[in-house]
Amino acid sequence: MTSTIFEKLDRLVSPFGNKVSVVIQEGKNHYSFNESTKMLSASLIKLPIFLYAFDQVIKGTLSLDQKIPISPEKMVDGSGIIQVIQDVREWSIRDLLGLMINVSDNTATNVLMDVLGIEQIQSWIENSGLNGTSIQRKMMDIQAKKEGKENFTCASDVSQCMELIFLRPNSLSCEFPFVKHYFLNQQFRGKIPGKIEYSPVKIYNKTGEMEGISHDTAFMKLKDKTSIVTCMTSGFEDATEADQLIQKMGEWVYLFLNEQV
Repeated sequence: MTSTIFEKLDRLVSPFGNKVSVVIQEGKNHYSFNESTKMLSASLIKLPIFLYAFDQVIKGTLSLDQKIPISPEKMVDGSGIIQVIQDVREWSIRDLLGLMINVSDNTATNVLMDVLGIEQIQSWIENSGLNGTSIQRKMMDIQAKKEGKENFTCASDVSQCMELIFLRPNSLSCEFPFVKHYFLNQQFRGKIPGKIEYSPVKIYNKTGEMEGISHDTAFMKLKDKTSIVTCMTSGFEDATEADQLIQKMGEWVYLFLNEQV
């Protein structure tokens, strides 16, 4: 990644100060801006939950085929489909993991947190060196939110999660190739992929949003070139402005991978 694109990225994000946190990794090239700044995680907290679940699968303490009953009182609002398809009362761990990523299903996430244990997930987070990440409550838990319990992460930790899934030796997607489809067929494609959805680049992404918060992280692959792009935003009065910033970042990285910048 040349100094030219570094300079362009600086000009793009620096006016927003601590409202923006960015990490871009492309081969040996690394760009960051406020990479350790903690922000409310929104649905990006689902990435360490996802990784911890597969850690337990690898250790043999959790089976992807295990069926979990979900009663109506366990269903929560927000993104997802389980609360819509209420006549399906049992879901496999594999299905819950897929729904948690692909449609950011909040009910699936909460059920997995019950199965795995919040304290155990947090212990894995700390042992994995994700020092800017903490998980304190379930999705849509209004009472916990009123008590001041929140989930936090930072762009550096999110990028590390994506590395573990897609890039590291013996990455999760190598050991379990089907997980790629959860991200590649992600239903929320209006941010990093927003301007390049129909380009030749493959984009495996996971978004997060709540009031005043808009995030996206993606593993991008174009032929033999790859990049991990993470952009987190907080405090934008206009959500469209935040999303357009993230879109522009995805577009620029694509153009760089395609040797057009």
